Amino acid sequence: MKVIGISVSARKFGNTELLVKEALLGAGEMGAETTFIRLTDFKIEPCEGCINCVIKRSECVFKDRDDSMKIYRMITEHDGLILGSPTYILGVPAILKMLLDRGMAYMYGTGRPNLGKPAVAIGVAGVRGWEAFTLPQMAVFLLSLGFRIVDQFVAYAQGPGEILFDRNAVERAHRAGRLLIENTTEYRGTCPSCGQNLFRLTKDGLIECAVCGTEGEIEQGGIRWVKVEKRWGEEEVIEHFEKKILPSVPRFLKSRHKIKELRKRYLKK
Repeated sequence: MKVIGISVSARKFGNTELLVKEALLGAGEMGAETTFIRLTDFKIEPCEGCINCVIKRSECVFKDRDDSMKIYRMITEHDGLILGSPTYILGVPAILKMLLDRGMAYMYGTGRPNLGKPAVAIGVAGVRGWEAFTLPQMAVFLLSLGFRIVDQFVAYAQGPGEILFDRNAVERAHRAGRLLIENTTEYRGTCPSCGQNLFRLTKDGLIECAVCGTEGEIEQGGIRWVKVEKRWGEEEVIEHFEKKILPSVPRFLKSRHKIKELRKRYLKK
């Protein structure tokens, strides 16, 4: 089994990188062939929103402009992924979101080659309680590509390398790497589908997972789940593509001349 570890941190040998590498050591002990990369060593440019990758079901048409498709191909060449990210202002650094946006090609266009592969998400935060969106944002990246999250957690450290003083965090990362090879899920959050703890109240009085859309009713003593997984499953993604995205193309082509006329008033300086 081949496993790739990706650190989203710009800090070499910082807390995020150290935990990712510890997880890779755990995977290596189980016989995996491991690779490590730093996302900030690559050039990644913003998505231009042209959706050609979606319509043509292909890689990004600007694939030679930067390294984003190269990174996705590297991920696809491996059987499992360990993703580590620091926390910047309650969530992940911008570079991961930029890569995620460029990954629409791998969500809709290329047949989701990573569907069902195991993944681990390791977040790092400096202050407990200031990491609300870190794991959910990492989960969106992994789930959109079709990965199955087998473990996810946040560790806490501030100065570079201080995480090594936290033996529990180091051991947790090591165990996560082993779980990846065993393909066994250890940690689950509140949501029974994606394991996240980020919810919103709906107009019907239900709680809805903000990441995967699973719904539940709050009852005395717990939650009764009434609708599980309606966003990242294979059928759901195909339905979203076929019924929500593709029909917009002929509609736009039919009305673009009218849009061109209507937007003239906005061209003035």
